[in-house]
Amino acid sequence: MRYFLIVPLLLTLAGCTPSSVNSQEADTPKAYRTTQPSLLYFKNMRSANYQQEEQKATRITSYTHNRLRDQHQDSLGFTPQIASDWLNDRAFLIPQWAGNQVQPSMPLTILYETDSLVLASPTPMAQTDWLLQVHELMQAGEQLRLKTGQQDAIPFLQDPRLRSTFSTVVKDYLRLTEHQ
Repeated sequence: MRYFLIVPLLLTLAGCTPSSVNSQEADTPKAYRTTQPSLLYFKNMRSANYQQEEQKATRITSYTHNRLRDQHQDSLGFTPQIASDWLNDRAFLIPQWAGNQVQPSMPLTILYETDSLVLASPTPMAQTDWLLQVHELMQAGEQLRLKTGQQDAIPFLQDPRLRSTFSTVVKDYLRLTEHQ
């Protein structure tokens, strides 16, 4: 008899709990989610190494590492940035394109010894995944070449300082999204 009373009570309680997931959170996979503690850590401990720029219309704050602002972007083609959509508790890695050398609408391919890695879509999630894969290849010691459109492949991420800074940005992003 006691079990008959407990089951309806549990069902009632489960039905009464408010849903804390809004539609924006449901659209964003957990891999790109930030939390208040991770955002607070980033702002207090890591953001001093970055130049911040907030886009007023979208309330997205982009962070460019201080060492990347001073380096010659032609050797990279873009500067990796952390884009924090703090209002919706999510963040992405975004390449900030340098000049007219590389356009986001062009297909971008990273060539390495055994295969290639293509950026098929300029969406924030695709760009984040692409930059994370580039980082993995770089950490594995692959010699990378960047191919854009019809141009020949050019050496990519060859400078040790550039590689180090690129790696720092990715690691800061992974900490921000609580993956490291």
